[in-house]
Amino acid sequence: MRQDVFVALAAVASADGKIDDDERAALERAARAHGVDDAGIAAIAVAARDGVDGLDASAVASNERLFVYAMAYWMSRLDGDLTEDEDAVLGRLGKKLELADEPRMNAEAAVDEVAALPAGSRPDRFDLDRLRALLATRLG
Repeated sequence: MRQDVFVALAAVASADGKIDDDERAALERAARAHGVDDAGIAAIAVAARDGVDGLDASAVASNERLFVYAMAYWMSRLDGDLTEDEDAVLGRLGKKLELADEPRMNAEAAVDEVAALPAGSRPDRFDLDRLRALLATRLG
């Protein structure tokens, strides 16, 4: 996964005005697991500060856009409360990524399914690879 994916996720994670410890840890863990270096982690921090409106979605590869949206949805629900602000930001992200409503809803359903696995709602146990596989088979 490229750094731009995590930059987009950080922008969404800040939708409620803050990134809590679980969101920050999950994002950093996922980024580092996919080879993002310290400079990339710093870019992610900037995106978290600037939010979705500062995001250059053209930097996100077309084959990564649905996964970015799914991950953003997952991150927005980590604290157990999807706020109106987060929902609005997800809508703006979907538009920036040029995703239709149906694929976005299917991506949300895939996230909910993975999160329902044993311990799946815990950030350190969320199965990113399984989410990617579900998206590929169902929405590919």
